[in-house]
Amino acid sequence: MEVKPSKPRRRWFQFSLRTILIPTTIIAVLLGWWSHKARQQREAVAILKGTDGQVRYDCRLPWTGKMCNPPEWPKWLLDNVGVDYFTSAELLSCGTEVTDGSLEHLKGLTTLQTLSLGRTQVTDAGLKHLKGLTALQVLWLGGTHVTDAGVTQLKKALPNCKIER
Repeated sequence: MEVKPSKPRRRWFQFSLRTILIPTTIIAVLLGWWSHKARQQREAVAILKGTDGQVRYDCRLPWTGKMCNPPEWPKWLLDNVGVDYFTSAELLSCGTEVTDGSLEHLKGLTTLQTLSLGRTQVTDAGLKHLKGLTALQVLWLGGTHVTDAGVTQLKKALPNCKIER
């Protein structure tokens, strides 16, 4: 009796190593960028908020557009990972110890809509760090060392922003 060689079983998914590594690399780069942006926001908010500042996050779900306050993410996830991975800071009220040097951390908060620098040690020199905040709609500078010349320069850079003194 002659034994026939068995047919090799055909695998359902036949991928080469290159085929697996390309999507894995793309996913890793996207997750790294997302993580970097969240860490940048968390650090900026922590420095600028200080001891007596406040922050409000935009909890709008990107795929639905509806507001969710508080966030609809599971509490255990927000506690372990942080709210900065899922939301964007939209309002920031800075603490009194904020100086011109502290404002350089604002470059990561591109979705910031309202910023209160009232009663801080900010001067005209620190306003240059605000020029990249194109989403900024309201800026409050009451009780700072900012002059009219600094406000004029900032109005040129942020024409859609209402600056209150």
